[in-house]
Amino acid sequence: MTRVVRLDGVDLDVDRLSAAARQILESLQFVQQRLQELQDQQALLTKAKRAYIAELKVELLQPAKQPGQSGARLGAFLRDDDIDTL
Repeated sequence: MTRVVRLDGVDLDVDRLSAAARQILESLQFVQQRLQELQDQQALLTKAKRAYIAELKVELLQPAKQPGQSGARLGAFLRDDDIDTL
């Protein structure tokens, strides 16, 4: 089965590429795969960050557990972007 790649709208038969071109294509495919993995990882970490921020807000808004602590702590004033400064 012929492998075809499209470059700038032109279909290229991989089997007809030079060895150097095939090597460059393999490198390009590796980079594309790695970028996708990193994008997936970023999405996962962003989701985790949001969950931790939500958890932190809940924790900060809980009633005082020890004498002398106020029930409404800093959490009411935090925005998600504020966490980046920690």
